[in-house]
Amino acid sequence: MKRLYFIYTIPGFYNGLYQPVMARAFDHREDVEVRFLMDSSLLLDTLANGAEPTAAVERRLLHFAESCECAGADCIVVGCTAVNTATKKVAGLMDIPVLSVDEPVIQRVLADGKKKIAVLSHTPINAMTIRRRLLAENPQVQVELFPVAGAGDAFNAGRLEEFRALMKAGAEAIPEGFDAIVLGHISAEEVDFSQVKTPVYPTGRWCIEAIEKILEEV
Repeated sequence: MKRLYFIYTIPGFYNGLYQPVMARAFDHREDVEVRFLMDSSLLLDTLANGAEPTAAVERRLLHFAESCECAGADCIVVGCTAVNTATKKVAGLMDIPVLSVDEPVIQRVLADGKKKIAVLSHTPINAMTIRRRLLAENPQVQVELFPVAGAGDAFNAGRLEEFRALMKAGAEAIPEGFDAIVLGHISAEEVDFSQVKTPVYPTGRWCIEAIEKILEEV
C-alpha cells in the first residue's frame, strides 16, 4: 500500500482543491492510502508577509513534511500555492518526493517552450504565486495575470455553474498572442475550455500525472 499525504492550510482547500478532482483520481485506488495534514498558520503568516513565505513558515512546512515521512508517506503534495516557494525549498531537503500542487503545471508549460503565458484564476493569490514560480524558473518568460471578476464570489457561494461560465468566458476573452493559459486554481478543472484557441494547462491534471508517476516508482 502506497501512502499519499496532502498538506492543506484551511478546510476550504480540502473541499475546493481535493474534492472532486484529486478525490476522483485517488480515493478509489486500492493500492493508495490518502492522508491529510492541515495547519492554517502556513497561509495566514504567508499572507501577512505580502504573500511571501517567512523563514518560520519554511521551517514549519519542513517539520510537517518530515512528520508525514515519519508516518510512512511515499509522496507529499502541498495544496496551497501561496507557499509554493517554501515547498520548493523543502523538497530539496527531503528523501521522499514533495511537490506543490502547481509545480507540475509550471514545469510542463516551460518544458513545452511557452514564452508568453496567461494565468487565469478567480483568486489573485493563486495567480500571483504561480507567476512568481514561473519567473523563478525562467525570468525570460512573459507572464500576465487574468483575474475573473465575480468568479471568486460564485465559487465561494457554491454557484458552480455560474463559476464555470465565468471562467470559460474569462479564458475566451484573453487576447490573442499568448502561447498558453495556465489555470491558477484546480477548481477550474471541470470548465469546458474546448472553444479556447490558446492551449489551456490545467493545474490538477498535470499534478495528478506527476503523482501517479511518483507512485509507480516507489
